Amino acid sequence: MEFKDIEDIENIVKYAIEELYKNDIFIIKNKEHEASITARIAMYLRDKIEASNESKNGENKVYDKSNDNKKIVVDCEYNRHLTGQKFVNGEDGKKMRPDIIIHTRGCDDNNILFCEAKKGNLDSDDYKKLNSATKEPYEYKYALGIYNIKPDKITLKWYIKSESQNPIICKYDVKDNKLVSPQIDGE
Repeated sequence: MEFKDIEDIENIVKYAIEELYKNDIFIIKNKEHEASITARIAMYLRDKIEASNESKNGENKVYDKSNDNKKIVVDCEYNRHLTGQKFVNGEDGKKMRPDIIIHTRGCDDNNILFCEAKKGNLDSDDYKKLNSATKEPYEYKYALGIYNIKPDKITLKWYIKSESQNPIICKYDVKDNKLVSPQIDGE
């Protein structure tokens, strides 16, 4: 799967969040732990991302060890960078463990998305992680804060090349199962 611009990854994230609301609203309404929510989002991202790892004859290349350096995968709580630990601001910061990432394990060739999620607001540490993710040495193409997760709305804040974007509050339309009416919300 190729990610030529932000719309490609936005569409996959939108799909994952819509599936979360359609299939797993129970965990949002019942205020379950953030890890339950991020696991479900990651599962739906994986549906789209790792399907591209299948060859034309239907074999799953995820299990083909000779192709490990090319596979784009979805991981949760993945704290490794190459063979070492991930740190905020490179090697001189606090250790970090992103909630969800889309990448190729063991290299920096396909660092696509770094995601932090919170049921409530993001805190200053989350903002530091998101900003750090798009800089050296990690250089993720995109970082995303998913927060204020409520039964009828969710806020997405994108970072592109270390530039923070204004948050987008998406209303969730239960009837049509869609994220609708994004509104820019300056912080």
